Amino acid sequence: MLLNDIGKFLISFSFELSLIEGKTGTPEVPLSDLGFLSYLTWWSQRLIDVLSKYEGEEIAIADISKETSIKPTDIVMVLVLIGLSMTQFLRNDLTFCDTIKASMSSSPKRNI
Repeated sequence: MLLNDIGKFLISFSFELSLIEGKTGTPEVPLSDLGFLSYLTWWSQRLIDVLSKYEGEEIAIADISKETSIKPTDIVMVLVLIGLSMTQFLRNDLTFCDTIKASMSSSPKRNI
């Protein structure tokens, strides 16, 4: 359990540094399966937290990227993997809409 917490801390720390520097980040490749799973878990929770703040509002992927320092391509990948299809959130040049709220409320929040 302690190693898992250290991994989360290191991922969080690296993205906080990226925020301070005003850059987006992604893990170095090649990434092990376990490393990918760790990032996917962290990204998923971070994106759900950010999207929850914008309930009923539109937000562009570029704005989410600025707020989280997660690369836009990683954001799209994570949203697809956690169950949001492109047709649910693709609108006006990758802008999120109200279907995000419905999609998030229908799936249980994961403890990460």
